[in-house]
Amino acid sequence: LGASASGNDNIGASASSPLVAGTTMTEAQLADYIEVFEAMPSFLRQLAIKAAGSEVGNSKNLTEVILTLYQYDALPPPRDAEEFLDLKQRAKDPDIAPSFQSGKVPVGKTNNALSDNTTDGSEGLFDRFKPPGLTGDPDKDRVNNMINTLFPSTLRRFENDVYTTQPTTEQITSFTKLLTTTKSFVQQGQPEEIPGGYLIRGLNRLDNATELIKSLDDELITRQQDLNGEVRFFYIMDPTPPTEEQIENRVERDPVLMVTGKNILSDNNQFFNVFLTAVSLVAIFSVSVTPYSRNEILNQAVTEFAEQNAALSNSVLEATARGESIPKIDYIVQNSNMLRNGLAATQFSHEIGHTIVTRMKQLNVTGPILIPSPITGLTATVNRIKDPFPTRQDLLQFAVSGPLLGMLTSVLLMYVGLQLTPNTKEAIPLLPLLPISLLKQSTLASGLVDSVLGSGFVEGPQSTGTLDVPLSALAIAGFFGMVINALAMAPYGRTDGGRAATALLGRSGAQGISLLTSIAFFIISFTYNDNTSLSVIFPFLLFMGFYQGEQEVPCRNEVDEPGAISALLAGFAWFLMFLILTPV
Repeated sequence: LGASASGNDNIGASASSPLVAGTTMTEAQLADYIEVFEAMPSFLRQLAIKAAGSEVGNSKNLTEVILTLYQYDALPPPRDAEEFLDLKQRAKDPDIAPSFQSGKVPVGKTNNALSDNTTDGSEGLFDRFKPPGLTGDPDKDRVNNMINTLFPSTLRRFENDVYTTQPTTEQITSFTKLLTTTKSFVQQGQPEEIPGGYLIRGLNRLDNATELIKSLDDELITRQQDLNGEVRFFYIMDPTPPTEEQIENRVERDPVLMVTGKNILSDNNQFFNVFLTAVSLVAIFSVSVTPYSRNEILNQAVTEFAEQNAALSNSVLEATARGESIPKIDYIVQNSNMLRNGLAATQFSHEIGHTIVTRMKQLNVTGPILIPSPITGLTATVNRIKDPFPTRQDLLQFAVSGPLLGMLTSVLLMYVGLQLTPNTKEAIPLLPLLPISLLKQSTLASGLVDSVLGSGFVEGPQSTGTLDVPLSALAIAGFFGMVINALAMAPYGRTDGGRAATALLGRSGAQGISLLTSIAFFIISFTYNDNTSLSVIFPFLLFMGFYQGEQEVPCRNEVDEPGAISALLAGFAWFLMFLILTPV
């Protein structure tokens, strides 16, 4: 609390009052301090008891607590009895006490009972016990900023200036009591308050972090059933900034337990998800027809048919009912269906990859949410995590399995589609067209076209004009699938690639990679020689920024690193992503 001992001589009582044995504090002063401590909310009083140190421990003897704090010059006092009365009234203020008594942490609100009211620059009586949001402490703010950056906002939800995801005082006290009786973890020091939770430092006495998590889970079930399901805990690398001494001495810091409330996962807005999926289905239908509308011969045939018939849709239906055939329109319908089905196959394989891992690992995630794109039909598919994954290995395998299988399927589909692309003067004019500028945004796709259809095909005389390349419907579907799945593997936020980066590099490393990815995509979007890259990448930038920008919720065990095979598969997936998304 930081005041000089000389100030302790003038506290709200006459100098003639008898001294407390062995101290320079008068009995009247002691009585005044006791009144103030009794007026404090129980939450603050408990913090004061803990601050008194091991000589007092959890003793509720306020006389002993006050004398211990006085002994260590930790009681900067008000200067007179009138200020003591004012302090006691403010400590009882009903607008202040409830949030502390509930154990919740107020955010960004000045608590007069806790703040500095001295005029000489010394600290107020309870400044040491301010929650993080109430201090102007630069070091604490630095810790909070780091936590806010490394973890999603769902871990620090707050309403009415109170964190709703933070365990109550009673819950964190019960949890620390559990730690004192278990043989698996040795707690060191008191819990450190962070936005939305607490950090508990200590040593894991078991062989690995997975065993520690299992041991503590079992302890909660058998000995602290009131906490089971009410709090969540994670064993993570220390997320707080290292001290200068730790940096200079290259100290390797021990992992910590992070304890939060139970409601830390993203809300699942069903209406919004259904809306996005519906828009995506419309976009897929549109992009399946667009390559045919770029073909002047097919477009002209449809236009002429429409001019001859007042209502195109009714005429088609009537002709179909009469058993008549409309060759070019039938051709468009059949092949656009093929394009849609091919694109669906690439995304189905993506989801199959995720499903295999979730079934094997018994992970809990939502079904896919489709995100639309005006060029490829889809920007991405999103699976929300419904329960934190056990390990980084699980997160990595889940994240990589979808995009990797999706990219491989898309490459195979495009290769088959290129093999089926006719190379005759009669057939080429009726093929759907893909813009050359769009195809050239992928080194791998352009290479496939040249290897199957002949070197220079993209730039050669086979293309109709100088803007489009004639390809089969399956080839175009494979190309779209390559781009969609490659974007899913981009290491940013909580995309599949971002999850993989978090699992492999840790949260700080993933944060740096996310920044580099966003810069690279921004440059590609606005420096390519036409607006095609802007139309493909820009929706993904918006998607990342507004929908997937934050990092994923932590795994239960973020200490044990993923296996080498999983890391190699992730590296291969990123290599494919790089080939697919790098322009020629």
